[in-house]
Amino acid sequence: MGISRRDPVVQVVRLRLLDGVPAMVEASAFVHSVGRRLFDFDADSGSIFGFLSDAGVDLRRGRHTIDAVAATAGDAELLGVEESSPLLRERRLT
Repeated sequence: MGISRRDPVVQVVRLRLLDGVPAMVEASAFVHSVGRRLFDFDADSGSIFGFLSDAGVDLRRGRHTIDAVAATAGDAELLGVEESSPLLRERRLT
C-alpha cells in the first residue's frame, strides 16, 4: 500500500450474500485518506468501490489476484463452513 507500519488504515470486513445465503467474506484495507470516506457509507447499500469512485477516488489502475485458500476460523463462522474448507480469494490492489 506504500505506507509505513505506523500509518493508520481503514479495514472493512463484510459478509456478502447471494439470495440471502452467505457466499463470500469481503475484506478490504484502505489508506486512511481514502478509507475515512467509508465512515459516511452504508455498507449494505452497494459497492464500496462504486462509492469511492463517485467520491472522486481514482480507481482506474489496479491488480487483481485470485487464489485458493483455507477458511480461517472467522471465515468459517461467517460462511457456515468448516474451518480449513477451500475458498476462493480475490485480492485487489488499486
